[in-house]
Amino acid sequence: MNAISVHKFGGSSLANSECFKRVFNIINKLPNRADSFFVLSAMSGVTDKLVGHLNCAKDKKAEYTNCLLQLRKLHEDTLHVLAPDYQNKFLDTLNEDCALIEATLKKVWDSGQYSEEQFEYVTGFGELWSTWMMYYFMSQQQVSCSRLDAREFLIVEHSATGPSLKIEISEKKLRDKIKGKPLGPCIVTGYVATSVTGVPTTLKRNGSDFSASLLGSLLNAESITIWSDVDGCLSADPKLVPKAHLLEEISYHEAMEMAYFGSKVLHPKTMQPAMEKSIPIFLKNTFFPDNKGTTISKACQGQHEDNPVKALACMKNVSVINVEGAFMIGVPGIATRLFGALYADHISVIMISQASSEYSISFVVKSEDGVKAKRCAVQAFEKEMELGHIPRITLEEGAGILALIGDKMNRVRGISGQFFKALARANVNIRMIAQGSSERNISVVVRDEDLQKGLRAAHASFHLSSLTLNMALIGPGLIGATFLQQIEEQRAELKRRFNVNLVLKAICNSKSMFLSESISHVDPLKILKSEGVPVDFDKMLTHLEHDGTPHKIILDCTASDQIPNYYQVWLSQGFHIITPNKKGLAGNLERIKKISQELDSGLKRSHKRSGRYLYYETTVGAGLPIISTLKDLIATGDKIIEIEGVLSGTLSFIFNQFKSGIKFSEILKKAKDLGYTEPDPRDDLSGMDVARKVIILAREMGLEFNVEDVKVESLVPVELRHCSVDEFMNRLEELDAPMEEKRIKFQKEKKLLRFTGRICNNGNGEKITVGLHSFLEDHAFCRLKGSENCIAYTTNRYKQYPLVVQGPGAGAQVTAAGVFADLIKLAENLRADT
Repeated sequence: MNAISVHKFGGSSLANSECFKRVFNIINKLPNRADSFFVLSAMSGVTDKLVGHLNCAKDKKAEYTNCLLQLRKLHEDTLHVLAPDYQNKFLDTLNEDCALIEATLKKVWDSGQYSEEQFEYVTGFGELWSTWMMYYFMSQQQVSCSRLDAREFLIVEHSATGPSLKIEISEKKLRDKIKGKPLGPCIVTGYVATSVTGVPTTLKRNGSDFSASLLGSLLNAESITIWSDVDGCLSADPKLVPKAHLLEEISYHEAMEMAYFGSKVLHPKTMQPAMEKSIPIFLKNTFFPDNKGTTISKACQGQHEDNPVKALACMKNVSVINVEGAFMIGVPGIATRLFGALYADHISVIMISQASSEYSISFVVKSEDGVKAKRCAVQAFEKEMELGHIPRITLEEGAGILALIGDKMNRVRGISGQFFKALARANVNIRMIAQGSSERNISVVVRDEDLQKGLRAAHASFHLSSLTLNMALIGPGLIGATFLQQIEEQRAELKRRFNVNLVLKAICNSKSMFLSESISHVDPLKILKSEGVPVDFDKMLTHLEHDGTPHKIILDCTASDQIPNYYQVWLSQGFHIITPNKKGLAGNLERIKKISQELDSGLKRSHKRSGRYLYYETTVGAGLPIISTLKDLIATGDKIIEIEGVLSGTLSFIFNQFKSGIKFSEILKKAKDLGYTEPDPRDDLSGMDVARKVIILAREMGLEFNVEDVKVESLVPVELRHCSVDEFMNRLEELDAPMEEKRIKFQKEKKLLRFTGRICNNGNGEKITVGLHSFLEDHAFCRLKGSENCIAYTTNRYKQYPLVVQGPGAGAQVTAAGVFADLIKLAENLRADT
């Protein structure tokens, strides 16, 4: 024989006649099929049905005979499609086997119970039938092949740890069986075997995989391929982490760790025979045979050390028992008594953690064993508890295990810290930790309800998947809608450059909201009008959280003074906030203090507490780095003497245009027509917009000012402040004479008018003023174009030549881009934090 390979096909790969044909095509295309062995499971669901027949007979339900007839018909009909020429031969076998099953079921009916031997005998017939059907189908296709019943060579002994192979006798029997094997593929029954006493038995659940591994070991095969309905091992459970990706190569140890924690691809015992002989295992998808799949081998160990974390796994529904007491310190035999008692009661311990002081021992069991395990522990230390030496033994239910897996994690510093930080950032509390000296597995116990959130946070932290950010947009007006458009245009770039997946899940305004699993390519106002429901912020927050994504963003693009009232609560509940809403940051000082306390930092630096961020760069200068520049100056110890700037894009445009021969009213009308002004231009001319911006900057400096403390010069005459917008626009010419008078006055001094905000902090008392000021023609404020903003920082370091930040300061595109930039900063910080 040439190099031998073993292939195993599971029940999902043999669900019906079409699946059998698909498996045949795979076999037929293999280059070394003549020297290959193909282990088959029973048809999908057949083993479970046989177990059901046993239970029906045990419970004296007469329908067990009808159930067997249905099972017989399933196989008869399947073979009729596959190999009609062999129908009679197969029926002879099927009738004989069904008679044997009926005889056994009759005994079970009479006794009202079934033995282990009867269970093993009956449940093994599915594999016998599936291999006969494949053998006959291949013969029908005129493919030379053979069939092996594994009961004739797999000799096993059962013990408390499961079936173990009697290697020498099994090897001899197998050699004798294949000595005269005809040329071509060999079809082998999975799952079934024979006990050392000569009784038909099985290899228990996942036994078909195990039998393929045992066969590969006995044959010294070149490879073992497990075919199923999945592509291979994934970096996490895709039901919990949709962005989990295929692991193309993993080591035996990594695969065993994943299997232990619930990976359904392979059972740990399947890998042991292959691992002992260094036979690589390939995991492939029957339905997509050309996909790469996963390779499990010794050679994979140590590969891709740029990311030593291969995968994350989890186990739901576990309970934690904690035994603690000062008596335990230094007393030998405590652990032996505890775990001996658990062993005697047949309780399996999943995970153990003990403090170095020996003051406490914590261990984890399955939830169904929790109460019994606690009772065992109490009985083991009954006397010590009576004496008060062990004051308490507690049971904590509703827990889950989250495990970080990778062979080479011990070669990279900070893996544990990064893992724990990712969980903390997702607001997941760790109840218990266990880590072996090999550092192949770092396991933590968390609340079961936090398992998915923690899994996603850690998965993204180690770049095993993209950083997913769930977002709600409040205020889908011009800025909000423009932001959404920019996001859609840059979605691919966000993924490529920053590995960020932004999911818009909610849009709302003051009256209605629209919730969905993912919102894209929409007109937000249109969708609110057509599909919106009454706004309910509690429902919105619940919707953002329900899929377990750890990072949730609320984007406040309103001009409301009410929405910021929710900031403190939202932050405390774990939501990040990004906002261009200046009313929130310039509003009630006590509200801002409460927000600052929640963030545990004040409005002086990046705000984070338990991983919560508030970004508001766009409140002052749209897309300009005005606040971040101020933060940097303060953080590096510079003292701010004065801040002055043209902070209104609208007023900047107006006064840049205000020259000899051009009326002020004409410029204002033009600005309104271009969309630079608010719907009511008096909102700009009043100076309150600039006042709010300088208040935000003053508070950034630590000054406790309110808007009422600002001396504001309004450009709106008293007699025009309370009329309608239409009337105001009709009476605009009343502004021309006083404004022209001011312009001419300063023109003689070679100065130009600019509307600025100013914060003085020069030691003579702080004060804030907003209004018209005159500047020499060569001043930076006089060289602005269009609607540019410009701000000058005079500090101890920048005293002679102030630090100037200048650029576009108005418009939906610019402001939305500033919000977008804040989003990128947030994503980068979340990455850095984890």
